[in-house]
Amino acid sequence: MQLASAVLMLLSAGWAEARLNAANIGAITALFFFLVLLAATQDIAVDGWALTLLSRRNIGRALAPRAPARRLALQ
Repeated sequence: MQLASAVLMLLSAGWAEARLNAANIGAITALFFFLVLLAATQDIAVDGWALTLLSRRNIGRALAPRAPARRLALQ
């Protein structure tokens, strides 16, 4: 997913600049929607993979730091 995102950003840089100059908001919105979709898919895949690596006993310990981190990120 990271590679796909990076390639998409590199290949679409010139295209996106032209759309910005032309004020084509719909095309830019579609590009960023797809980039966010790729990022969300990667996030879900990595979370699932991490949970499969952890023993049942350690899942709670691994997830415990996420709540304070999320709270800090939202401030």
